[in-house]
Amino acid sequence: MTGASPVTILSILRKHGIDNVSQSILDGRRDELMVDYLDDKLTLKQLCEKYSVSKTTLRQAVNRWELSELTPHRGHASESGGWSKYCKNEHYFDQIDTPEKAYWLGLIYADGYNGESPTWSFVLGLKSSDMELVEKLSVCIMGCTRLTRVKPSVHEWKGQMIRGSGAYRLTVYSRCLSEALARAGARRNKSMTLQFPTVDQVPSHLVRHFMLGYFDGDGCLASYQRMPYRKRYSFSIISTTQFCTEFGRVLEREVGVKSHTHKQLKMTILTLNKNDEIEKVLRWMYQDTPVWLPRKRAIYDQLCAYNISHPKAPTYSKHKGITFDKAKLGKKNPWIARVRIDGKDKTVGCAPTEEEAVRLRTAFLSRLETVSKMDASLPLVSPIQAPPEGPLADVVSVIQPHG
Repeated sequence: MTGASPVTILSILRKHGIDNVSQSILDGRRDELMVDYLDDKLTLKQLCEKYSVSKTTLRQAVNRWELSELTPHRGHASESGGWSKYCKNEHYFDQIDTPEKAYWLGLIYADGYNGESPTWSFVLGLKSSDMELVEKLSVCIMGCTRLTRVKPSVHEWKGQMIRGSGAYRLTVYSRCLSEALARAGARRNKSMTLQFPTVDQVPSHLVRHFMLGYFDGDGCLASYQRMPYRKRYSFSIISTTQFCTEFGRVLEREVGVKSHTHKQLKMTILTLNKNDEIEKVLRWMYQDTPVWLPRKRAIYDQLCAYNISHPKAPTYSKHKGITFDKAKLGKKNPWIARVRIDGKDKTVGCAPTEEEAVRLRTAFLSRLETVSKMDASLPLVSPIQAPPEGPLADVVSVIQPHG
């Protein structure tokens, strides 16, 4: 009406001491508003429209009159000044003292967002197939399931239109919760600055649950079959250099497994590529854990079953002359027995086991030794019964004594 901005209007009202007009109106209609609020026939939005006030003004009046305690289903006035229809456990992350809290913190490190000031919002979103995990966190913090459906995105890739699977998002507005997450290391814009938590943030006996949560968020467990005779699995996480380095140190200290790291663009990737080492690491992470991502746990179970049904075969032998042909792994006779004759390696035979290959080589050497002894006992030139007469007599007399 005046052509001025809301800020200008508000400054003029404050200058004249009439900036609380809405509150004054509500105070003058207190009895009527209390009846409508406690009657529970009108929603909060309808109450705001009826009394021509905003939700903030209505919340302030309800808090002054202490009506929220009488009708908790109407809403919850949080300690940080927020307004929510659902009761929040704002102090859930004040101290990481349980495996479940450590796991959620690791998942938030990977896929969560902490808005901090001025929004004081916390957001965690996962794709539709992992909705069960977001629901569990919603129950821990909100006391109920309160998720937002994110529609699947459609984008073009290599000339084809790819449609995403959609996602579910948990959003909580709470200053106490946001500040607690920031103290625990889950800060805003953390992708390039993320640091592995200290002992004060996550105790040593809970660090494996934290690592499992981060793995479920920003980790990968996949299988591939590069060769036809054996399936291989790969374990990897992506983060900053400091985070991956410290992650690998914990694995080496607690499990005795050495990992590998390499740079990819601005991020660092930690990898494990041996089936037995991956199973050892994940068994340590999954031990006594209260919550996990079912999709990746199923791949871990497949890995354990595959390692049992396909034990790792030794690819070397301590016995001399025995070698293993990797190309024949899973096939017949992968063990090869060889002997060295006249400076060259000669294949004696192939066997299904190492012991059988050793027996083949030993038997061949014994036969070779027997033949050598027999050859040594026989003269190289057969004896002449009667020396010839004539000119050859002198030649025979010279050659015969020397054999």
